[in-house]
Amino acid sequence: MFILLLLSPYLYSEIRVKEVTISGIENSINHQVAEKILLNSYKKIGVKVNFITFPAKRAIANSNSGILDGEAQRVIEIEATYPNLVRVPIPLFSSDTFVYSKKLNFRATNWDAFLSYRVGLLAGIKHQELITRNYNRIFVSSPKILINMLIKDRLDFIILDEYIYKKHTIKGTPKGINEIKKVENIIYTTTLYHYLHKKNLSLVSPLSTVLKEMKKNGEIDKIMEYFFLNYQK
Repeated sequence: MFILLLLSPYLYSEIRVKEVTISGIENSINHQVAEKILLNSYKKIGVKVNFITFPAKRAIANSNSGILDGEAQRVIEIEATYPNLVRVPIPLFSSDTFVYSKKLNFRATNWDAFLSYRVGLLAGIKHQELITRNYNRIFVSSPKILINMLIKDRLDFIILDEYIYKKHTIKGTPKGINEIKKVENIIYTTTLYHYLHKKNLSLVSPLSTVLKEMKKNGEIDKIMEYFFLNYQK
């Protein structure tokens, strides 16, 4: 009974914001998971939430400028570059990033192993930009382009979130995908947070309360399990 009352929109009746539009990264399973988590959490505080997706760099620019009300999910490293975004302090979930290549016998012990190669990554993914800042980098706007460039030998390596890679290879497998393998021993784990434009600061506390309870009662785990197992079929 206490939990039901705690999460009731009635108790958040003092929230003046009634509707928000949140920016997200297109073609990203991380966004899809975050969207479902946030749909549930905003509903619990009585606020209608809408989502619009863009390429990663444009998405966060719209959020930081205040054109949109916030960013669905981002890593903590974005804060130094986008000061108008305020983090909801309860993490949504974690995500693993890997390096993929057609160089089947390539061995690496750290991220410096790729310095002399052509490395492709998605534009606007802040943590990937940071770990590859000294690389010979090529930025593209979509995972599909990135994977096709690797297949056609226009890149030596690509860097992608594990589940984004699976989405674009398991469903609608492109010709030549069987030649691509994950580079062993190289992994970057990121923790993803929801961000709001500073004009929506009043939403941070109620969303934190709701997300904390959703983690405690297993609701977020069930959402993640649904999406991630679905993409592993």
